[in-house]
Amino acid sequence: MGEAVALAAGRIRCQCGEVTGTRCGHFRLRSEMVVIEWMPYQLRSAKQDSGVDWGTYPQNGALRLLCDVDCGLLLVENEEGWARLILGES
Repeated sequence: MGEAVALAAGRIRCQCGEVTGTRCGHFRLRSEMVVIEWMPYQLRSAKQDSGVDWGTYPQNGALRLLCDVDCGLLLVENEEGWARLILGES
């Protein structure tokens, strides 16, 4: 499905590319996506050095991304504790 057709059909592009640096080709309805909270690389060392946990979004500096389920689960798996699935929130 082409991007214009997908967007016209109410689909959203997966935002995993914010982490990977590569624009994702998955388009899904909002109801088919998951929310992933991801800590940007530039904030990680300060949090590790200070011993501070994640804190509360949005004050913690994390990004919330709408992702295809498969992409979101891969981010959680591969980001070694710096990405987490957010349940029950929009």
